[in-house]
Amino acid sequence: MKNFRRQSIAEFDDISSIDNYHRALAEGFSEQQALGFINQRSRDNSRTPFPWSDSANGGFNRGARPWLAFSAADFSVNAQSQINDADSVFAFYQKMIALRNKHYPQTLIYGSFAAIEDVDDRIIAYERRTATERFISITNLSAQPLPLRSRRVRLSSIIMPTLRLP
Repeated sequence: MKNFRRQSIAEFDDISSIDNYHRALAEGFSEQQALGFINQRSRDNSRTPFPWSDSANGGFNRGARPWLAFSAADFSVNAQSQINDADSVFAFYQKMIALRNKHYPQTLIYGSFAAIEDVDDRIIAYERRTATERFISITNLSAQPLPLRSRRVRLSSIIMPTLRLP
């Protein structure tokens, strides 16, 4: 799901966002600037309903709309489609959870933690280690593929034929 830009203060339900909007106006910012500030920082972005299906009201009910607006006009990304798609974010998280709970529980739950700092600034990397296992997590935060030195990838969010970080 993506954050969406609300066009009016009336679309916010978060009292802190509403207060910050009025505070920005009192400090001399325009309505558009104040709305821009809270569109970036509002907790409502993480509280919008996630559609259950692509049906009316995202599958919540046939009548009234949910208390907060949806983050998208269409419901193409929804729980039902995610569950049925082997390449979905939902499926990827299931694989990540399986790595933790089934394949490497001792290492990922109880292993020592060490940040890997000699990497590109666009990468977050760390190592979890026990006496018998070593697990390295590498996350590319940029939009560009980056070279990967390792030859063994256990789980990736995309197919990596060139061994470059997605």
